Amino acid sequence: MELLPIILTALATGASDTAIMAIKDAYTGLKDLILRKLSTKPDAQVILNEYVTDPTIYNQPLAKLLSEIHAEKDPEVLSATQHLLQLLQVTYPEHEQYAIHNSGSVQGQIIGGSHHKITQTFSELPVS
Repeated sequence: MELLPIILTALATGASDTAIMAIKDAYTGLKDLILRKLSTKPDAQVILNEYVTDPTIYNQPLAKLLSEIHAEKDPEVLSATQHLLQLLQVTYPEHEQYAIHNSGSVQGQIIGGSHHKITQTFSELPVS
């Protein structure tokens, strides 16, 4: 599964007016982190802010920017995204439709919620 849609979902969902303070803090943290990562990209802040207002129109431009900085492979972005989605899961269990995909080495992971699908694929690490 691609990770960019998960990051985009977290950004769109975290903007909800009904979000509690912890969710708002996690959302702000994710958004600020992404803005820092996109700091060299012209119009990144405008695109991200417009995405929050209209995710349908600005999905492609933001996904392109996130892809250019390899956000789907960035441990900080993925951790912040997962944290926000976990908070949303606890607060809004009806939004329990996301997947977490780990590629590379994984030390450990806690997945919460009532409907789990866990797939683990093990393979040899590439030789450097």
